[in-house]
Amino acid sequence: MNTKTPRDTLVVGTPEMNGDFINGFGNSSYDLSIKTLTGGYCDTYYQTPGGQLELNKSVVKNLSTSTDSAGNKTYTFEIWNDLKWNNGFAITAKDYVSSVLLYASPEFAAAGSTSSLGDGILGKMEYQGFTDDDGEEVPPSGIFKGVQLLGDYTFSLTIDAEELPYFWETGYVAVGPIPHSIWLLGVPINSSPDGAGYGDGIADLCENIAKTERFFPTVSCGPYKLVSYTGTVVTLQKNPHFKGNWDGKKPSFDWIVQMEVSDITDVDMVINGDLDLNTGNIQGSKIEAAKASEFARLHS
Repeated sequence: MNTKTPRDTLVVGTPEMNGDFINGFGNSSYDLSIKTLTGGYCDTYYQTPGGQLELNKSVVKNLSTSTDSAGNKTYTFEIWNDLKWNNGFAITAKDYVSSVLLYASPEFAAAGSTSSLGDGILGKMEYQGFTDDDGEEVPPSGIFKGVQLLGDYTFSLTIDAEELPYFWETGYVAVGPIPHSIWLLGVPINSSPDGAGYGDGIADLCENIAKTERFFPTVSCGPYKLVSYTGTVVTLQKNPHFKGNWDGKKPSFDWIVQMEVSDITDVDMVINGDLDLNTGNIQGSKIEAAKASEFARLHS
């Protein structure tokens, strides 16, 4: 165990990070750990250790489903009214709806984001724009038919009948929030039985997200908030407003420091007490050295 930092701090060693700390940018697993700790755990569904998708009852207060005559299936979510961002502001249904609208939007794609959010939801192709069978460009509709904002804490997502039946259908409606009032400056969301969309153009706002929040999310919903990033060291602080995960668990450490370390000395740093944790080791010599040390413990 690390003997050189306070016991309220967990020090983790990783290879190089890219510095992309919101979803939609980058594919580094070392950035992903930061994305999860700052922006995770508030999705409508979570994945169990066995790989199953389960309803996140810390987020969802009530869920109902219905299927129309065409076979489209609607999931209506009522979220709890005690969910908060790390700044203490309420997380509302608008933040979940805006997440789908933003990540599926052509404007965010143009800003460099890639995401599967919105896949399987009725009307995504029309929302994004497409090329028809005659090779003609059909412009984006601006309205996502399968998305509706129904109240302060209620929203619905409709799965396209063409995607059903599907064993993993809940994956289509597993969605987390974005801080709509911060990222999109409160741009209005127009919602009706015909679908939902933004009231004004959002291209400039998407560019701003890609240039600022992408590298330092100022508002987040996960168990930790980003305090600093030096290019090689990320410092996270416990989010006092985090309600808890699906089991009600809250952070054990007040601080997490994730730092880039050499893949030559990483395990030695654990043995010497400079790191608390280093993951993903597969080299036999490192594993044997850790096993031989009285200061390191192995977990597979």
